Amino acid sequence: MARRSSLWTELRRERERRQREASQAYRVQERLIRQAQKEHSQAVQESRRAEAAERKHQEQRAHEARAAEAAARTAEVEARAEELRALLHSSLDVPTHIPFDALKRRVDVEPFDPGVLGQAVSLPVWEDFEPRRPGTLSGLLGGKTKYEHERTVAWQRFQQALADGEHAEEVRRCQLAEAQQQHARQVAELTRKVAEHNAAVDKLAADFHAGVPEAVEEYFEQVLAQSAYPEEFPQDYEVAYRPEPQELVIKYWLPGSEVIPLARGYRYVKTRQEIDELPRPTKEIKELYASVIAQLALRTMRECFAVPAAEVVGSVVFSGHVKARDRATGKEIEPCVISVGAQREVFDELVLDQLDAAACLKHLKAIMSLHPYDLAPVEPLIKFEYAKYRFTDPIDALAGMDSRQDLLKMDWYRFENLVRQLFEEMGMTVNITQSSRDEGIDAVAYLKTDVVHRAEYIIQAKRYSRCVPAESVRALAGVVEEKRATAGILVTTSWVGPESKTFAARNNRLTIIEGGELKHLLAEYLHIDVRIDFPHKPPKR
Repeated sequence: MARRSSLWTELRRERERRQREASQAYRVQERLIRQAQKEHSQAVQESRRAEAAERKHQEQRAHEARAAEAAARTAEVEARAEELRALLHSSLDVPTHIPFDALKRRVDVEPFDPGVLGQAVSLPVWEDFEPRRPGTLSGLLGGKTKYEHERTVAWQRFQQALADGEHAEEVRRCQLAEAQQQHARQVAELTRKVAEHNAAVDKLAADFHAGVPEAVEEYFEQVLAQSAYPEEFPQDYEVAYRPEPQELVIKYWLPGSEVIPLARGYRYVKTRQEIDELPRPTKEIKELYASVIAQLALRTMRECFAVPAAEVVGSVVFSGHVKARDRATGKEIEPCVISVGAQREVFDELVLDQLDAAACLKHLKAIMSLHPYDLAPVEPLIKFEYAKYRFTDPIDALAGMDSRQDLLKMDWYRFENLVRQLFEEMGMTVNITQSSRDEGIDAVAYLKTDVVHRAEYIIQAKRYSRCVPAESVRALAGVVEEKRATAGILVTTSWVGPESKTFAARNNRLTIIEGGELKHLLAEYLHIDVRIDFPHKPPKR
């Protein structure tokens, strides 16, 4: 019994030991699980803190980037505004004079290089073809006969190779001579073109110093073309030269008000994470635009006066126009917003790097729009179209006229001057244009009493013995429109057809004076009785 009891005791103890070990292992496992959970929780928290810190860092970097962007955009508009404020001062150190010698070219060609043609063809030598002589023993065994045969064949080959070489050398010499001649022709052609170009430059220089309008205009157009402005500036202009007063007239198309930046800066708002535009005050925009116009006018005049040609250009007249659309009609308009002129000696006294452009224009008595931003127009000092015409000296067409003069037998120049004198008696100031540059215009007339608006009339004088073609009437209408003249007047010794009359009636800017009316007007205003003897009887109209 004691042994059995001891057995059960051992089993119970073993069971309890295992239970204790299992319980201990369970507690260890729970502890490990709790530890792992704790570490996981700590890792999650640490990750969340790291993510939050990274988000905060990224947000901060984003804020800084947007703030930097706002600062950069602000710096850009400030630099742009400063560039506009310095349009005049920034150009004062830039030379504008274009020396005529700098326009000339040189004959710059590479010396003749024959290349492979310069190498003579190497002619063959007999030693390279001659067969080897037989020895004493081989000669006794028939080698001499074989040698003589081989030598004969070799000599024939040598002669053929020598002939081929001499032919190749002859071909090379011919090709070399042709290449030399070709190079000489190219040099001669280039020399001719350079000589022609330099002769044209010399003529341009001579014409320029002689005050030939076309040469002076061409030169100063190139002077203005090399002036560097911001990219969006149009840099479109026309130049006319009036030799009698030695006056340069410039019609310049100014930039519109859109060149002024509407923002004065940018600000980053952190709470909204947006960049706000800080608008430039309207007053500042208008003042800056007026300053741009004033600086551009003075700068253009300075560029012209900086050319050492006092004997050619004594004064400059600048008129600035803006291409826009009329808000009321939608039509394209080109209002003049500034017009200023100055004599060279007056302009040379200006200290351009110290003055205020607007104040300087007042000093020069410029005509400037009170509201250039709104394109309020002013009347230019000189109408450019008038300055562009080439007028000739008038003659007295009445002097020496026979009684009952036949107008068809008058020369064209005398007839044009007769028409001029007629319109002068009718109360107009009339100028006859040069025939080489008349653009279909024989004369330009202005009413003497109209000193404010200067209404312009374009006159064509047709000394015809047949019907004036309808194309001529339509061409006059086109010139009137192109020159923006008030009206066109066609004066003819003959007549116009029904188509032309209908066209003129529909176009209220055309007047036609036919032969019969012309005779009446000459009798009324110049008190002369003229004839128009047509070679063929005109049709009844």
